[in-house]
Amino acid sequence: MMSLAYKVNALPETVTTGELAAYFREVLTQLNLDSIESKQLFVEIVFELADKQWHNYEQMDAGLKQDVDKATMSILLGQLSLDLVSAISGIIGRLGLCESYQKYKVLASDQSLPTDIRREINNTISEFGESVDNSY
Repeated sequence: MMSLAYKVNALPETVTTGELAAYFREVLTQLNLDSIESKQLFVEIVFELADKQWHNYEQMDAGLKQDVDKATMSILLGQLSLDLVSAISGIIGRLGLCESYQKYKVLASDQSLPTDIRREINNTISEFGESVDNSY
């Protein structure tokens, strides 16, 4: 997945929605939930792609969006770090990931999470409001 990270970081500022979709699909096939490091790398790549998608001012394909949402949800079900949660906040907002956002709302009151992670989640909820359906 490191080679994909290098490719994504080398992308120009503007990338077509079709090109981005191919990168999203590629990173989804490489998702590995075995370690916090592999999750972090996945999230960093998706964050970069989400930012480029958001700057296109176009909604991504609904099926692909659902796949990214499911992958993000699977990460939220495991061990979390503040960096991971912070990046996921950006992904949720830029792509309008509704299922992940609903999971955030549940996690906001999870007392087993460290205070700094709950604070980040609550700040995200305060910023985004009730829904993230329309990221624009």
